[in-house]
Parts: sequence; structure tokens; C-alpha cells
Amino acid sequence: MNPAISENDLHAYIDGMLDDAGIQTVEAYLKTHPEEAEKLRAYARQRAEIAAYLAAPGPVPLQTERLRRRLQGAMGLRRVNPWIGRAVAASLLIALGWGGNEALRQIEQSNGAVPVFANEAADAHSTIVGLDMPIWEVLMAEPASLAAFLARHGDTTLQLRDIKVDGLHTLGAQLVPWDYGTALQFVFEDSASTHRVTLFVAVANGADQALRTARINGVPVAFWQKGRVAYVLSGDLAEGSLVHYAHEIEEFTDSTQG
Repeated sequence: MNPAISENDLHAYIDGMLDDAGIQTVEAYLKTHPEEAEKLRAYARQRAEIAAYLAAPGPVPLQTERLRRRLQGAMGLRRVNPWIGRAVAASLLIALGWGGNEALRQIEQSNGAVPVFANEAADAHSTIVGLDMPIWEVLMAEPASLAAFLARHGDTTLQLRDIKVDGLHTLGAQLVPWDYGTALQFVFEDSASTHRVTLFVAVANGADQALRTARINGVPVAFWQKGRVAYVLSGDLAEGSLVHYAHEIEEFTDSTQG
């Protein structure tokens, strides 16, 4: 009768860490356990894919780089080696598919890290701020119609039309993709600094979250959640100004939601 073989034994086998006796023991076990042999082949494929993926030239795909940054923040690894972070992200993507988002969300929630929607909002803010074309060529749609679209597809109430806040001039709005669907991004200009300020609105799962601030990849953000609607205000402003505007918007959205 073959001795019990553990997961560690299987990993050691494909890593070449067993002695001759150990190799023979595992191979004898695999001959009588075809389901374990298939699992081992899957392990080997995964290892090969990760190795090829990390060795490939060219830029890191956006979804892997985003996941690396989120893992770094969620795990509190402020100075993690980017290569190691990408290896962990690649492992999640290959082993779990993009459904690894759910595992990451649990890490974020347990550690009090910024939620996914805040990270996505910071990315979307950086994109619109760095846009190398006239802003009006992008923000052509009517904000009210975009809000109606988001509410309809998110199966929620979202009575947002034109957000009016003293000190912020509305430039327009657009729909932007994020990990869990589509979000609405309002774009403003701060009257005092002329800096672009964005409001990211998304339908999200989870409980209410009180307003908090953070800096994500250099982008100052203020974020909160009411019911199934999450909000993130982003902009290169002093924290006091950002929080002031966020509270104004929070009051405005609370009043429109009834």
C-alpha cells in the first residue's frame, strides 16, 4: 500500500526537490491515482505559464499590474519587489482566473485597505488628467443620460444629473470601465487651482462606508459608499479642500437619492 502523499510532496516533485526514493514513491502513487496525476499536470502547466509570462519582453498587462498594486496595498507591502508582486498576481490570475478579484476583495476588507472602486477611480482619474486631446471630445454625452444608463444596468436608484458644488466647474461626464462593470465619471475643474477633479460613481456590493481619504499611486482620493452606490472624488488638491468638496457632494447626492 502506497504511503499517503501530501500536496507538499506533489509540489516538491515538480520542483525537483525529492530524492530518488521520494520520486519513485510519488510516481507509484500517481499510477494508481489518475485524478492526482491530472492535478500534478495542472500544477506543472501553471508553473510553466508563470515562468514564460514573467520572462516575456514587453510591458506588463494592465490587469496584472493593477492586481499587483492592489495586492501590495492590501497586504501592507509598501516596498515589495515589483517582480515578486507580479509573480503573485500572475499566480492568482492563472490559478483563479480574474475571479481572483473576490479573494483580493476579502484581503482588502479584512485589512481595512482601500476598496477596489477607489483604486479603479484613481486609475480613471490619472487617465483623464493625462489625456492628450481636447476634453470636450471625450465628454460629449449628457450626464443625466449616463446616470440613467448606470442606474438601469446596475438595477439601483441613481438620481444624478448635474452635480453643482461651489468651487467646482462641471466639464462633463463619461462612462468608464472598472473591474465590476461600468462606472460614471464626472469631470470638474477646481476654480482656485484650475486642476482637474473627478467623481467616480459605481454600483458596488458591500456595506456603507464612511468618508475616508487616501493617496493611491500619487492621486489624492476621498471615498465613501451609501447603499449600493460608491463614490470617489479624486484630484490634486489639499486634503482639506478635497474633503470639503466630498462632503458637499455627499450632501447633494443624499438629497437627490431622497
